[in-house]
Amino acid sequence: MKNSKTWRSNFKDLINWNNRQLKVFEEVEGSTDNLSIQSVAGSGKTTTIFGILATLPANAKILVVAFNKHIASEIETDYRVPKRVRVSTSHSIGLSLLIKNWRGKKFNLNDRKYKDLVKNEIQRCMTIADKEHPFPEFQSEKDSAQFFGTLVNLVELVHQTLTVLEDKRLVNMGRFYGFGIPKAQRYWALRIIKKVVAQGIDIAETRQEISYSDMLYLPWIWRIPAWKKDVVIVDECQDLSNAQQEIIRKFSYLGARIIVIGDVMQSIYGFAGADPSSYRKLRNKFNCLDLTLDTCFRCPEQHLDIARTYNKDILPAPGAIAGKTCVISPEELPDIIRPGDLVLCRLTAPLFDLCLKSVIKKAPSRVRGGEMVNALKSLARSLSDRALSLRGLERFLTEVPTEEEGLATLIKSLIHVVSEYHPGSLDDLMRYIDLLFYPMAGFTDFSSIHRAKGDEADRVFILGSNFMPRVTGGMLPWQEEQERNLTYVALTRSKEELYFVPYSESGTCLEADLKDEYGGLELPNEITPAKAPPRSGQLNLFNF
Repeated sequence: MKNSKTWRSNFKDLINWNNRQLKVFEEVEGSTDNLSIQSVAGSGKTTTIFGILATLPANAKILVVAFNKHIASEIETDYRVPKRVRVSTSHSIGLSLLIKNWRGKKFNLNDRKYKDLVKNEIQRCMTIADKEHPFPEFQSEKDSAQFFGTLVNLVELVHQTLTVLEDKRLVNMGRFYGFGIPKAQRYWALRIIKKVVAQGIDIAETRQEISYSDMLYLPWIWRIPAWKKDVVIVDECQDLSNAQQEIIRKFSYLGARIIVIGDVMQSIYGFAGADPSSYRKLRNKFNCLDLTLDTCFRCPEQHLDIARTYNKDILPAPGAIAGKTCVISPEELPDIIRPGDLVLCRLTAPLFDLCLKSVIKKAPSRVRGGEMVNALKSLARSLSDRALSLRGLERFLTEVPTEEEGLATLIKSLIHVVSEYHPGSLDDLMRYIDLLFYPMAGFTDFSSIHRAKGDEADRVFILGSNFMPRVTGGMLPWQEEQERNLTYVALTRSKEELYFVPYSESGTCLEADLKDEYGGLELPNEITPAKAPPRSGQLNLFNF
């Protein structure tokens, strides 16, 4: 197999497609309907996309919208994807629309654009506030910083949600995403948000300076049309924001056939502005024919039995292995992990804690995305020369409040680096931090569940199984649902072995959780083993 042309002519015989996948190809080839494909975890979604591309007419103008740059690159560079197929993220498409609208002018990306605008507008409003509308007073720097952060987040959410700049709608948007504005702050907060959004549009127009969220918001504000495509395939459609959905709609206006693929049960990015109802809305907007991929080719039967308590529709593949499940203590984890393993956790602090303990025990480990490395370097810079003193770091550790477990772990990590390598300068310290906490090969990956979506490993460890799903008081229904979805995502990453690792956040006893069959993990329904669907007779569906 050397190229997409060879794949196209033979793909139906090269893979033992199941009946659900064959039904997708049949609809792609035999109808012009828009399609929505509900795809459970591990159902071969990306491979099915390659099959869809092979099924479409050879001369079709096709756009594949990927969830992020990494996925876009993986799809675009695969030999099964013809060069004529464009693969882009929605942000990349938005930027292309802006450049097209401005006849090739270059736009400059400024990640701090809205932080700076909010900061400047707060300062301006403080000078013009009067007795009738006094500016909010804050009891501490922490309260002031929270006010600033809330305003920045709300401006970004306006871009993501396309919320109209009316007081009531802005307040409701904030409540929906967990950024309620207290009445005492509301007068100035709403005016700052409106002003900053307007300033952002003006700066983009006059200086061509944009933020990441502007790439989606401005094409909607300026009503920039898309270009002509015959088919648009949208991957991971369950986590699109309103602004991303509007990007897709622009192609539909010009007659494109829309095929959306995703999993309602893997909708987990609502906290970042994604629409929790994205899959359903896209299906309804485009009047899609609903199809299903319900067979998981990744996970063993035992693991899917547990996952099915969250999603009753997920089925094991024919011939799936039984798999292994086990409960271990967090103290055992550093001795058990090996390179290639994936350790997942809902919270960051336990990841940092167990990554440090693993590094101390000479088990190469790193926290995905460089989160721990970046936090360590930031702390080291703030401490300056104090970061090079073992005695100074140990003294600093004694001053950390008990509830600041994350900070304590970072200081312990710096202590370990300094005691191991005795760096002579901050530059040396930064290099040693990379060396110890961000190995480039042969390591165990510690990851948040959000970052691990779409990933898999032979052995997966769910750290903090006893506080999952992490549903807390005051959550909105959609937030509770996404916490359950995160648990489902964690349960469906393993290919052979699944370990439950209870973790104590406050020194509480783990005895009961360690005795529990699933490490304290909450199961919403009883476990019901399911048999794999029969193998398909797919060759009868196609005529050559």
